[in-house]
Amino acid sequence: MERIEKRSIAVWSISSIQTSIIQLFIVGVIYYFFNSYSFVKTSGHILFVFIFMKLLYELAMDPIIYRNTKYQLNEDTLIIRIGGLTVEETTIPLIRIQHVDIEQSFHSRLFDLYSLNIYTAGDTHSISYIKKEVADMLKDKLISVIADKGMKLDE
Repeated sequence: MERIEKRSIAVWSISSIQTSIIQLFIVGVIYYFFNSYSFVKTSGHILFVFIFMKLLYELAMDPIIYRNTKYQLNEDTLIIRIGGLTVEETTIPLIRIQHVDIEQSFHSRLFDLYSLNIYTAGDTHSISYIKKEVADMLKDKLISVIADKGMKLDE
């Protein structure tokens, strides 16, 4: 199975830090304007500790998620494995794929990483944090396999 890029750990960490800063800012503003109420003071302290602990947990989980995130393209299936402590493995029959596209989020743009989105009738799957060349190669392979399978069905 192939791994995603190791720089994905940095992308996840930056995203977690950004989210935590925004949450702490909101808690700080509420605490500043309403600190005369005792429940706001208590809630502010509890939320601060909770947000900080959540950030530490997410930063600790990023390397574990990276280690457990893999993908594999076989002759007739695409296997995507994602997870941290709990690992989820999805097997997608290539015949079920309807559409494939490549996108790049704001944070992944900083590290020149891309996501390959795979659309089936019932769901959307993604292989995130891969290089552009890898995303293009996977997209081309998927499209060619889909086209070949579609031609065989028409015959």
